[in-house]
Amino acid sequence: MDFNNKKKGLGDYVSNPVADKPGKDMTGMVGNITKADLDKIVKSMAESAKSMEKSAQENKESSDRMFDLSAELCNVYLNEDGTPKDFADREGRKDLMDCIHANTYMLEEFKKDLATWIKKLLSKIPDKVEAFLCDEHAKLLNSFYKNRVYYILTLVLIVIIAVTAVIGGIVKANEYADKAAEYEECCQEADQREKTNKDAAAFGIYMRQNNPNTFRRWKERQENND
Repeated sequence: MDFNNKKKGLGDYVSNPVADKPGKDMTGMVGNITKADLDKIVKSMAESAKSMEKSAQENKESSDRMFDLSAELCNVYLNEDGTPKDFADREGRKDLMDCIHANTYMLEEFKKDLATWIKKLLSKIPDKVEAFLCDEHAKLLNSFYKNRVYYILTLVLIVIIAVTAVIGGIVKANEYADKAAEYEECCQEADQREKTNKDAAAFGIYMRQNNPNTFRRWKERQENND
């Protein structure tokens, strides 16, 4: 590389846009810029400008978003006068405690009034009450006391009659049960005699038909016994 030669600027390249044979030093560096190289440089600069413009636009949008976020945060954490908001809600808790104290005071006063009202109500209840019957009811009550012996005797007599009727019914039922048992037994005996007579008649018929001599001798012996 020739360090004694003065390097050319962009004006020199623009004034001499075309170089027939661009010279190259031993390191491969370009000594002259052609028009194609200049177009590439201009195109690269234009792209760089567009990229810078895009970056500036993105930075602006980012700044706007940061501004909006800051505004939202200020609205959340700060009041309109710039003081921090009370997230602990001290005023609300104070109002709640005041309401609790007020309700407690009202409840205590109500209890006192209720106790006083109960005492007054109890004082109005009399120790004793005198009640009187009307003349008609008094006569009925006196008549009941005078005739209560008759009422009692009548009730006892009714009970005795009812008990006697129940006992008589039980006795009659037992008698009817005994008679029913005797009648059933007589019916069974009559059935048994009828069966026996039928068996005897059947046996006599059998003997007369199959053993006439034996049957005749038996009949004669029965007649002689009679």
